[in-house]
Amino acid sequence: MMNLTAVQALQRGVAAHKEGHLHEAEQFYRTVLLSKSRYLETPHDIDVIAEAHTNLGVSLQQRGDRDAAIDSFKQAVKIKPNYTEVYYVMGHAFRDKGDLRASIDCCQQAVSNNPGNADALINLGAALQHNGELEAAIESYQQALKISPECAEAHNNLGSTFLEKGYLGAAIDSYKEAIKIKPDYANAYNNLGHAFHDKGDLAASLDCYKSALKIGPYSPQTHNNIGGALRDIGNYQEAIKHFDCVVAEPDPSKPLFWCNSQAQSLECLYILGRYTELQERLRELAESRDINLRVAGVSAFVSNQLKHEDPYPFCKNPLDFFQVGNLSEHVSDVGGFVEDIMLEATKVTAL
Repeated sequence: MMNLTAVQALQRGVAAHKEGHLHEAEQFYRTVLLSKSRYLETPHDIDVIAEAHTNLGVSLQQRGDRDAAIDSFKQAVKIKPNYTEVYYVMGHAFRDKGDLRASIDCCQQAVSNNPGNADALINLGAALQHNGELEAAIESYQQALKISPECAEAHNNLGSTFLEKGYLGAAIDSYKEAIKIKPDYANAYNNLGHAFHDKGDLAASLDCYKSALKIGPYSPQTHNNIGGALRDIGNYQEAIKHFDCVVAEPDPSKPLFWCNSQAQSLECLYILGRYTELQERLRELAESRDINLRVAGVSAFVSNQLKHEDPYPFCKNPLDFFQVGNLSEHVSDVGGFVEDIMLEATKVTAL
């Protein structure tokens, strides 16, 4: 790839990466790794090679190859153990892979390398929170706030942890502090709405969601939240309008808002007695072939209540999927097999 120095190839790779040309960027990063700098003769050589490994890992992760990305991150820290930034991205890669303990270990190493860094403590808090270690997460966020009291993200994350713990007052205070620091923080408004909802203050909850919508008028999350709040207060007609603003999301890893909104729109139509429109929507959804388990549940219920054939193409004949037999005839360790299935089931996102 021309006669580029390692630094020039790295710069070309970064430029291509920023423009979204991942394959081209990866070629430049690999050029760096094959250059003479791989002999690591100077600290500068180490920095260049470590950055190339890291950037290559980020690109691979963006393309969905998490294992290859993690291998690349490991190469970066192998040659530069105090490279704090790579521990951040490697922690995210492990979290996306579902290895929460490894994610926590990466974040703890980043904190160990740079204990005065608030971002490192926030990342550690997030990893702990994802793993259900809420008290430890709270402590990490609070340490971050001692270093950076005006960090809106830390206040917001702390609020979410308080909310998971059921500390509604503390959660509300944290979200309000985040909004005070960053008035256009839509996520904090949505979270504050959740806290008020759990507290039973539906009017305040709806106001928060509406504030979030002013900041991000096309947010599927916020439209879904408003639709849910309006449904809770019995305003089904307006709820449908907001649920219908939530379109199918292109990212297959984030289908929940669309799955929920489609089903809730149907439920609102049923409550309003608009059966003809409800059945027409079900037919359209059935023809779209977008399998949504929540819609399937609503469709089965409505079809039973209205005495018509269920049009939704999900598991039309469920008994066809039953197989009667004895596990011991197929596997040697039945107990371990069942435990593995149960563990796998906990990793499946409910739709």
